[in-house]
Amino acid sequence: MRIINQKFWNIFTCFVAIMFAIPILLIFLSLFFGFNDNFSHIYDVVLLEYSVNSLLLVLGVSILVLFIGVVTALLVTLFKFTGSKVFEWALILPLAIPPYLLAYVMTEIFEYSGSVNTLLRSLNLISDDSAVPTIRSLTGAIMIFSFALYPYVYLITRVALMSISKPILDSARILGTSKLKSFTRIILPLIRPAIFASLALVCMETLSDFGAVQHFAIPTFTTGIFRTWLGMYDLNTAMQLASILLLVIFIFLFLERNQRANAQYSLVNDSKEVLELEVLVGVKNVFASLFCLIPILVGFVIPLIEIISWSVEIENIFSSKFINASFNTMLLAIIAGIITTIIAVLFNFNLRIFNSKFMNVVNNFISLGYGIPGLVIVFSRAKSSCRVI
Repeated sequence: MRIINQKFWNIFTCFVAIMFAIPILLIFLSLFFGFNDNFSHIYDVVLLEYSVNSLLLVLGVSILVLFIGVVTALLVTLFKFTGSKVFEWALILPLAIPPYLLAYVMTEIFEYSGSVNTLLRSLNLISDDSAVPTIRSLTGAIMIFSFALYPYVYLITRVALMSISKPILDSARILGTSKLKSFTRIILPLIRPAIFASLALVCMETLSDFGAVQHFAIPTFTTGIFRTWLGMYDLNTAMQLASILLLVIFIFLFLERNQRANAQYSLVNDSKEVLELEVLVGVKNVFASLFCLIPILVGFVIPLIEIISWSVEIENIFSSKFINASFNTMLLAIIAGIITTIIAVLFNFNLRIFNSKFMNVVNNFISLGYGIPGLVIVFSRAKSSCRVI
């Protein structure tokens, strides 16, 4: 019976893996269709700019996201301070604001006629013909992505911190290990796989985003793909650019897998003892509260207030078009969430039961699906539709 079930699951996993592989194969097949003049023009003129901007964007976002996500996770997990219980769940809220929406809001706030410049002029802090530096820049994009995506790092790092066994830290303290050495030699190595996994998600999300970089007029791979497809009407060249983007994403995934392959020693807290929280007082208490509050304000509270103010200005906001769009959005999110959850639970449960190398390879391959931007899948669908026509 076990052999029959294992054969069934092997067939099922192969079928799902093939479904995930079709968009990837269609994208990479475009490399064998020949390179036209449009690709040559892109290669000579703007490909280097696309690459440099994408690389700088990913590096900047990675550094800032690691700083915000890891520090906030450490603060709410290992310390007790004013508002720490609220920050435990509130730090997740910026996930509700997509990067492109946060970019629109911050542009509205920091533009020449925005609320920040208006306030500074009213206080005579800047002259009437001056303004704060524009947020429509690569630096501004890094800030936007960081405050929108840091919850990935925060969530996964916090789970890893909560899984650390308390007796290990107690033993280190008994042996006279300082707090700094405990963090660098015990805590950091144990949570390193979680940090790299979350960072890979952030990098893929940043590379595949189109709305924010398009709004800031930053030429990246995604904007170049879109312009090639919709501006030059050259789907094949757009797919060839997408294949380059996909290769970069695979590199990030390979590095993340390689980091975790050598770090299978992460300990699970099987004991019922919970970590003893250190109470922060005075300046440390204020600093911890402010550090956790700022990402929530920038990534969720301020955008929410701005969006509500925009909604109030609309006369007929609850029109039939708005209701239909809201219904379609909720329906799509619910169905996609249910299907994704079912597939994830079945595959991970199956891996726990059979624990075969084949299942492990297929499971790892299916997890690459997050690394395929929706834009790339659209290209593969459009390409196949064009062939049918």
